[in-house]
Amino acid sequence: MCRPCLPTVLTHVLVTRKKHASSGEVTIRVLGQFEVSVGGLPVRLTANRLLALLAVLAVSPGEIVSMERLAQAVWSEAPPRNVRRSLQTYAVRLRDVLGAGLIESRGTGLILHVDRENVDAFKFSRLLEESGNSAPGEERRYLVEALGLWRGEAFEGVDSRWLTEMEAPRLNERQLVAVERRTDLDITDHRHGDLVADLEEWVARHPTRETLWLRLLMVLDRCGRQAEALQRYEQVRQRLAGDLGVDPGPALQRAHQELLEGRTVCRKSEPQPPVSAPVPRQLPPDIDTFVGREGALERLSSLVRDSSTVCSSRVAVVTGTAGVGKTALAVHWAHAVADQFPDGQLYLNLRGFEPANEPMETSDVIRALLDALGTVPEDIPHGLDAQIGLYRTRSAGRRMLVVLDNARDASQVRPLLPAGSGCRVVVTSRNRLTGLVATESATPVTLDVLSPDEARRLIVRHVGMAPTHDPAALRTLGELCTHLPLALVIAAARLASQPHRPASTLAADLLASENRLDLFYAGDPYTDIRAVLSWSYRVLSPGAARLFRLLGSCRQQELSVDAAASLAAIPVRQAVRLIAELSHAHLITEVGGRYSLNGLTQTYAGELAALHDDRPGRIATTHRRFDHSMRSADWAYGQIDPQRDAESRDGRGDLVAAAH
Repeated sequence: MCRPCLPTVLTHVLVTRKKHASSGEVTIRVLGQFEVSVGGLPVRLTANRLLALLAVLAVSPGEIVSMERLAQAVWSEAPPRNVRRSLQTYAVRLRDVLGAGLIESRGTGLILHVDRENVDAFKFSRLLEESGNSAPGEERRYLVEALGLWRGEAFEGVDSRWLTEMEAPRLNERQLVAVERRTDLDITDHRHGDLVADLEEWVARHPTRETLWLRLLMVLDRCGRQAEALQRYEQVRQRLAGDLGVDPGPALQRAHQELLEGRTVCRKSEPQPPVSAPVPRQLPPDIDTFVGREGALERLSSLVRDSSTVCSSRVAVVTGTAGVGKTALAVHWAHAVADQFPDGQLYLNLRGFEPANEPMETSDVIRALLDALGTVPEDIPHGLDAQIGLYRTRSAGRRMLVVLDNARDASQVRPLLPAGSGCRVVVTSRNRLTGLVATESATPVTLDVLSPDEARRLIVRHVGMAPTHDPAALRTLGELCTHLPLALVIAAARLASQPHRPASTLAADLLASENRLDLFYAGDPYTDIRAVLSWSYRVLSPGAARLFRLLGSCRQQELSVDAAASLAAIPVRQAVRLIAELSHAHLITEVGGRYSLNGLTQTYAGELAALHDDRPGRIATTHRRFDHSMRSADWAYGQIDPQRDAESRDGRGDLVAAAH
């Protein structure tokens, strides 16, 4: 990086910055205009990237923040070519100003060494936790102290989309929840006169937050200002209709009716004795026949192995092709560690790949999560951002496990990540979800088919080791199922339904079948290999879908990118992009720069080619494949014998022409 590109750092101190940095205590304030002080003296950082770097580190004091997350916060969309080097450069500049030991490089990220009580966001969270464990009188004192830390919106003065979209809503929502709880306590203590002006200011700042309006109507009513309360109801009704196109929620409508009838407003909204909501236990049943996957289970267990150390990842992403057992792995592991999450285990099928359902909308998922956490429906705000903030507020301070099954992409998952440091998330998807690995430091867990021994054990777990099931026949059956767990389970179900039929007979049927997929239909779309693969195929782009069919029709074990480009008659650059799409969807497998389809997937792709591509097109594909093979052979021959004469090359050219 050239010197003019390095950020300028200005400090407003009376003595040299290094003297203060070496001897002063660092304080960071993010609940309002971003401020930093050293030894009680303010430090001004004028470069926005330095501000963003320090702000995102301050959100997690004492914890490792990955380079990927830092890059997302500092640059958003256009990071430099060498992100790590640039971040290290900024870290050095911050150390020069704030202290040599303040920021440490550790593993794959940076860690901010600062007293957590000197970061106002952490102190705010601690005070809220203490308020929740206190008697009402003490609770109000903690809430007042916590709210006194705020000086505006979170992270003012820092230009970072990641902070604006991910962290600021969470903190702002917790502030609003604290305001509402303090208001409820003040209403109980008959402090009505002091609340009107305060609530007027809050509803002006958050004009579509119905829970604030509800409290304003309650306070106006108890101050004897019913006419003003009716005017305020009409004001919020028009605002909700104009901004969101919705009517006021049930609680506001009930308050309006009570005002019209001359009854005291919203007695049900007054603070009630806390009621313990049931702890959510939403995991599907464990799988008794689970076998193998020791390496994948070990990687998942790294999320919870040692709670006394800083965990570099709170999210794991389990990916793999259709039918490879992603859900089975996630659910089996979740049951094994459930006792480490006393505040509950949440499970949701996001329907990213299903036969008749579209992927779940974020708003529907958030409401389901809030319901699981015991949130009263009338307390759920209308706006999606506010709902996400409330979900993160409710999850903060808890130890919960969240399993998000069958995700379509990273954008579907990102708003669903809880805020609590004690929460862990496992996501399953047919897509690789590299966005979560990059921005959330998610641990990738990629599943392949089972080993031959694991495949045999899985069948035996289902049907038992009957005398009619010869071990060699079971191995052959596993190979014909390409060691894919879903295919193995279907084959095992066929054996179990006909206990006197030997495994060798089913293996012979599979070998003799013209279309092996017909024997893997169990009367249910969720266990039909053809249907399950179709859910991945139908979301491909037209170019990737065509290449997938061509790969299925050529029946070649492995192909290079050049061969795929020749097969599809497209430029190599386009072939690279389409192969990446197929690989991202786990429809093809890469080994040493060459790509292949497993047996059942290739059979399905071949079916699609016969169904969608006309015969002349398939013949042309065969010619292109032969043409590419001849050119490759010609090039290889030239490497062996560079002095070969033109006549021999022409002869091979005639052979290619004859083949056409």
